Amino acid sequence: MQVKWILFLSLLAWSATLFAQPGVDSKSIHQLEYELHRSLPKQPSLFDSTGRGIIRLAKSMSVQKPSVAVFGYLPDWQYLSTRAFLQYDLLTHIAAFDFTVSASGAISKPSYWPWTDVINAAHAHGVKIILTAVNFNADDIHNLLTNQQAKQNFFSNLKALLNQYNLDGVNIDFEGLYTADRGSLLNGFMADLSASIKNDFPDAEISFAGPAVNWGGWDLKGLAKSCDYVFIMGYAFAGSWSSTTGANAPLSGGSYNITNTVTVQYASVTNENPQKLILGLPYYGHRWKTPGPQAGASTTEFMGSAKFSPAEKEAQNYGRLWHSSSQTPWFCYQIGSQWYQVWFDDARSLALKYDLADSKNLRGVGMWALGYDDGRQELWNLLRQRYLPQSAPQPVAPSAIFVQAGDEIGQLRVEFETVYGAQGYEVYLSTDGQNFTLAKSSSNNQMTLENLALNDLYFLKVRSFNARGSSSFSGVLAATCSRLNPMLLVDGFERNDQNQNTFAYLIQHAKAFWGRGQALASATNEAVVQNICQLDSFKMIDWMCGDESQADFTLNETEKQRIRRYLENGGNFFISGSEIGYDLVEKGSQDDRDFYQNYLKAEYVSDAPLGRKATYYSLEGLAGSIFASLGALEFDNGSYGTYDVDWPDAIRPLGGAQAGLVFSGVDVSNGGAAVYYKGTFGASTRESRLLYLTVPFETIYPLQKRQDLAAAVLNYFSQPLAIDQAADVLPERFRFIKQYPNPFNNRTVFEFQLSRNTTVELRIFNVLGQQVLGLKKALAAGRQRVTWDGRDGRGRNLSGGMYFFQLITAEEGKTLHNGKLILVK
Repeated sequence: MQVKWILFLSLLAWSATLFAQPGVDSKSIHQLEYELHRSLPKQPSLFDSTGRGIIRLAKSMSVQKPSVAVFGYLPDWQYLSTRAFLQYDLLTHIAAFDFTVSASGAISKPSYWPWTDVINAAHAHGVKIILTAVNFNADDIHNLLTNQQAKQNFFSNLKALLNQYNLDGVNIDFEGLYTADRGSLLNGFMADLSASIKNDFPDAEISFAGPAVNWGGWDLKGLAKSCDYVFIMGYAFAGSWSSTTGANAPLSGGSYNITNTVTVQYASVTNENPQKLILGLPYYGHRWKTPGPQAGASTTEFMGSAKFSPAEKEAQNYGRLWHSSSQTPWFCYQIGSQWYQVWFDDARSLALKYDLADSKNLRGVGMWALGYDDGRQELWNLLRQRYLPQSAPQPVAPSAIFVQAGDEIGQLRVEFETVYGAQGYEVYLSTDGQNFTLAKSSSNNQMTLENLALNDLYFLKVRSFNARGSSSFSGVLAATCSRLNPMLLVDGFERNDQNQNTFAYLIQHAKAFWGRGQALASATNEAVVQNICQLDSFKMIDWMCGDESQADFTLNETEKQRIRRYLENGGNFFISGSEIGYDLVEKGSQDDRDFYQNYLKAEYVSDAPLGRKATYYSLEGLAGSIFASLGALEFDNGSYGTYDVDWPDAIRPLGGAQAGLVFSGVDVSNGGAAVYYKGTFGASTRESRLLYLTVPFETIYPLQKRQDLAAAVLNYFSQPLAIDQAADVLPERFRFIKQYPNPFNNRTVFEFQLSRNTTVELRIFNVLGQQVLGLKKALAAGRQRVTWDGRDGRGRNLSGGMYFFQLITAEEGKTLHNGKLILVK
């Protein structure tokens, strides 16, 4: 539930360097995270602990591999969550981190070792598994370098592990060495290690995790010569020691940067033997508290590292900024009066660093660490586009999906975002939400499902496919074929940090409202953000937030903007979620708080009734409220098919709203569970209705009780408004309202009002005046919409450019409206 204040800041004139020089011999991210996790007990393997069943590296491969080495560290704390997301065809090396080395040469194994599933999958794809030998203590390392017995113990133990688990090499990650130990002593040790290992394992690779800057004592040319290659730790140019915010891995600017590392620090290696170098880059950044939002602000507190996945999500919400000097992204946000800044690397900045590595003909690139993208595709796709462009990417399911009744009886229309690398898409259909069958397959991201029952409830999910196979399925959506005043269900529940989100909770919403006779359409919140679904097309909306939390943004800035506009335009809005108040108020910006008070009409009291977690699991309708007749309502403690709602916000009504539901046994003065409001929002004069519930609607049980609550919501939304809504009054003549978006890519909407029932024809003409489309629709009097998907009358995609449209009455041929629009391809 973090703050969601997008800050569009113009950069002030500012010429000073925005990042401090890297901390001299400061702890690396490898050491910091090692120390963070080393106190955790080592976990046993999920497989045979002796390594039985581990296969050897496949040396003759018909599968194409990247054009350069791609070397990724996989820490043991990422193993469980990352193994399902690894794209082995894009990797050449996986460095298993960490095998901790003692001063005597003994070696301890990582958690869950052996990782037989990862090792076998990697070996089957020709990917080498590298043992990462770790020590960060100068005295221990000195003993290993100088004590022959410890040294030989270490070498022998390494060979035993390589043999037992069919490993393919060793990466030495020794950091914090005494300055005197960094030169010939270390290089001699590495040469001895290489000779010893290769004597028994000729194909084994020996490498060293090298510094980005030579702060003294290093003979980097000699180090590269003593082993197969050096993995340059090209990060930590800023960190906990920084007095000002700045880039973690600046490509340029300042005295020290990645370009300086490659061309100055490692100049002799880069110029004479670049195949001895792998440029390691960060899949993480840093977060600081600052006194203000300006780039390079003074730091008041270091808040730790920020992995790519949450940082990317936050950047999309708060507004990504670009620092031209370092050529890296950053963003800032505010919680209350406190400012924060995050500087990290994304696909754009990493691509520039890959350019540098490629231009110098380095052996390859690498990353700390695999899994920090948490299944996101941006960084994998970047690697594929650069180093394996002829291959098909791992297919992923669309996330922005919208389904509604089709134009004809018995139809559902499904529309979703296009997915990079997808050759086609499949829509699966179900009538019970459990048993799904393939309904349609197409290369197009818009499909119409036909021959369906008009009043039945349908559930669907989507997946993409290409030559590599099929993606996982999207979340489940729901719709009916009836176009009679449908309610839009919005799935805004993305949180899955405890694997409790089935991405199918919209089923509970749909069954409840459909069970009370309500026609339905549905969309993901991403479809709303991307304008695939227009909220204003619906008179009623049910927005599901679940227990959406800080890292996933209960409501991001774009979503809040859409909701504001909807409420100002006379809509009926029902929202439920247990953490909305905590997110927007306790952890929110002033803008979040204003939205919460002015558009959700609530005062946040506490993160749970009376501040007591997992204590209250029942609700009661207040006497005189719209929920008075409901009786007791129970919600899930984790035992009734959804998830444990252990932290439901307690709230009070504000701004003319009324309290509706209270937690059983908690006086309403201490905060209740629902508020409702009928009136205007913002500067609008149009009256809307709002209902805000702090218990996720899907967790109300059993179904009958959930249907009773749905009936109360529908009854409230159907009550006559005190203020006449001009848009609902039939005009005396045709009135064109708007065409949006324009320009458009794959969908545009023509919105207008009719004074009588008639058949309207939409005609589209190209710049030569040739008619390319004639679409007729029988429409009722009132507000109507006609959608065009950029295709001609034969279903062929039209090329981008300017087009002209004309709306006419089909019976009379009378022109109602005309205009121009731009199709962008």
